[in-house]
Amino acid sequence: RLCTKSKDEPFTEYGQLAAQMQMPEDRSWIIFELHPEARWHDGVPVTAADVIFSFEILTTKGIPFFRTFYADVDTVFALDERQVKFEFKEGTNREMPLIIGQLRVLPKHYWEGREFAATTLEPPLGSGPYKIAEFEPGRSVTYERVEDYWARDLPVHKGRHNFDRIRYEYYRDQTVAIEAFKTGEYDYRRLSDSKEWATHYEDFAPIAEDPAPAHPRHVGLCVQHSARQIQRS
Repeated sequence: RLCTKSKDEPFTEYGQLAAQMQMPEDRSWIIFELHPEARWHDGVPVTAADVIFSFEILTTKGIPFFRTFYADVDTVFALDERQVKFEFKEGTNREMPLIIGQLRVLPKHYWEGREFAATTLEPPLGSGPYKIAEFEPGRSVTYERVEDYWARDLPVHKGRHNFDRIRYEYYRDQTVAIEAFKTGEYDYRRLSDSKEWATHYEDFAPIAEDPAPAHPRHVGLCVQHSARQIQRS
């Protein structure tokens, strides 16, 4: 991505592929300048052409979400090989510079000779800290750390990407997935169904319990009145 979201600040982003960003006070446009060291895993530099290609391919051949997500972008064009400018429609969302910062950047030279919307079992080319090492369709995918990752010393990556290999396993049956978790076949399971917790873990002793405190909530009512109306009330 062009930027990385902060984990402990409200909608805050720091440059990842982008080394610098410029925008006016009215946020009507933003310029991203790419890191000169940014490379794809095949050694080819990441350029403004990749950013433009990614925006165009995602909004024309990607899932409908992207067309809606980036609907307020008016134009996008390269200023040079490493600078790209996004201009936004007048009177649109002031968070558009942050939204564009989340753009997934794809390698133009890799995808130009391939059908973007087609199903494939060929691992795609990336530029991140991990790449696909092996996979079993419908069962698992294993990622391996890229030892010469160009951005590993950036501040946004300090303390991250510490595992040499990460394996994700897929279960098409939820009951099988629950039993596999209980027997230690995988390490992390996120629960969103209270019924699952209440009915499937009676015989499962958790390593530790860490109850979360209740989160205070508030309800506000914002009404716009003139000063004269407020005085009357």
